[in-house]
Amino acid sequence: MLDELAAELAGTVKIATVNAMAEQVLARQHDIRGVPAFHLYRGGIKIKEIAGAMPKAQLAQWIRSSL
Repeated sequence: MLDELAAELAGTVKIATVNAMAEQVLARQHDIRGVPAFHLYRGGIKIKEIAGAMPKAQLAQWIRSSL
């Protein structure tokens, strides 16, 4: 689903995934407390975050409304 969303939003946002279990230091650095977690950054600064699974359409709307 994230690959599809990345293709749909190409040129607007970049989507990256992190395996929080394998990359625990990185997860702590970005304050990831739950999985799945979605964080939006602008200019390297976190501007919004949300946790929990959601349908692709809902996630896309959350991203678009946050830009």
